[in-house]
Amino acid sequence: MDKTAIDKELTKYNITDAAIATLKQNYMQLMVKGIEDKDGFKKVHEARMDIVKRRTSVEKTRIDLKADSLEYGRRVDAEAKRIKALLQPIEDHLTEQEKVVTDELARIKAQKEAEEAARIRARVNRLFEFGARFDGENYTAYGLVIPATILKAATDEQFASFVKQIEDVKQAEEDEARRKAEEEARIKAEEEAKRKAEEERLAKIAAEQEAERQRLEEAARIQKAEEERLQKQREEFERKAREEQEKIEAEKRRIADAEAARQQAIKDEQRRQEEEKIRQAELKKAQEDAAEKARIEAEEKARREAAEKAEAERKAKEEVERREALRPDKEKLLGFARDLRALYVEWPGQLATDEGKAIIEQACEVLLSVALTIEKKAKEL
Repeated sequence: MDKTAIDKELTKYNITDAAIATLKQNYMQLMVKGIEDKDGFKKVHEARMDIVKRRTSVEKTRIDLKADSLEYGRRVDAEAKRIKALLQPIEDHLTEQEKVVTDELARIKAQKEAEEAARIRARVNRLFEFGARFDGENYTAYGLVIPATILKAATDEQFASFVKQIEDVKQAEEDEARRKAEEEARIKAEEEAKRKAEEERLAKIAAEQEAERQRLEEAARIQKAEEERLQKQREEFERKAREEQEKIEAEKRRIADAEAARQQAIKDEQRRQEEEKIRQAELKKAQEDAAEKARIEAEEKARREAAEKAEAERKAKEEVERREALRPDKEKLLGFARDLRALYVEWPGQLATDEGKAIIEQACEVLLSVALTIEKKAKEL
């Protein structure tokens, strides 16, 4: 059936586009304001029923118009099926021939995809070697954040640069840990040296005290020997005096004056000896007082040095506690500095224009300066 005949048949629908446009203009402006708007509801209902009637009329006309064409369609379909059955073996053969190429292309594509997946997997494994974490979008290791899209799109040189940055930060942290260990070892060695010096000082004091004790004992021994000598001398003198007294008694009157002089001499000697004893006693007391004073001074010195040592140990402990208390802040500050460094590395390559790059590079220079300042101040904590 040609187009003219078809157009003639379609006029049997008995409704034009102009008529539909009129219906749309009249009916689309109808509104129901609410459940109480009965007049509006009635108009809308009547309009809808008019449209339903027109639509069902169109459907009935469509069925009537297609009645003759259905048989025609069945015959057309049968002939098409017969022709396609004859063409199908030819198409199958040609498809097989095409498949030789398409399969190879698919294999090459799959191989490239596998190689690309292996390349990405190798990069991910390399990051995991540094203890990287993946949150579904970004890989994070030692303060450097690498989006998964960047990891996939980066060249080998760019990825090597990422790895180098991580290695540098890792090395810096390992160096810092080693420096801390060496510093702790140095402090421990200094404390050990101080302890040994203190032991030597106390040993020296003990040796000096022992020498003083031995000196005092020797002085006491000498003094005792001197007293014994004087005692013997006095006893000998008394013995001779008795003998002389016996002679004097025999010649009492003749030597009365001489006896008086002798008696005076004896009294003088006794007085001298008594004075000598007093002097020796005073000397002994002076030596004892000196020894006691030296002992008290030594004890006072020992107490003072012990107090100074305790104060030094207290200050050292407070310093260790202060550094330990500052450690979390120090680590947080260093982590923040690493984040700023990561921004310095990451951002400049993400802008397309020279003007944008210049602005972000200036900003990154500021960030880098801030990061360096934070790192310096944190390391001084």
